[in-house]
Amino acid sequence: MSNESFPRFMDSALAAKYLGVSVKDLRRMVARGTGPCLLPSSRLRFDRKALDAFKARLPAGTL
Repeated sequence: MSNESFPRFMDSALAAKYLGVSVKDLRRMVARGTGPCLLPSSRLRFDRKALDAFKARLPAGTL
């Protein structure tokens, strides 16, 4: 699935799939303040562009 085939705004499950991590790991990143999240509440939402920027800042092989 290409980057463009993912919607601009995603829920936790789709954002985790986009990043190649588990939902649990994504929630841990958000809780630590290291993961991008639009609405840090019970209903997390993620912007694909913010996820792209997040991935670009990580050292290779981190995710």
